[in-house]
Amino acid sequence: MNRPTRRMPNLDSNDNVIRWGTASLGTDSQIRVHISGAADPITISLERPLIIGRSDTGSTDVDVDLSPYNAAALGVSRHHMTLELLRKTVMVTDLGSTNGTFLNEQRLLPQQRRVVRDNDELRLGKLVLHIYF
Repeated sequence: MNRPTRRMPNLDSNDNVIRWGTASLGTDSQIRVHISGAADPITISLERPLIIGRSDTGSTDVDVDLSPYNAAALGVSRHHMTLELLRKTVMVTDLGSTNGTFLNEQRLLPQQRRVVRDNDELRLGKLVLHIYF
């Protein structure tokens, strides 16, 4: 089977420039989370590590409850992930969720911190979040 050799993109062109958002959070410790399908973003303060997931009926053991966003049907675990501020850097950790946590389409290993940058996408199961700060 003859396949043509792939060509490298023109690295001098602005079309292929990868632009990373900042990884450093300002002094207010707040991030905005836009949940796919929701009209308005939610604001989260990272003054302490936060557990993000969905609550059971009547329980309040998560800090950010995604139940109003159809989280159970979209595969969000009760304790899905944490977001925390570590030396002015936003970090995400999957808590061993059933359907996984994905950072920019890459699945996270459970219990391993990863850096979150401004404008990153997090997917919890099938629920998509965009992070802004």
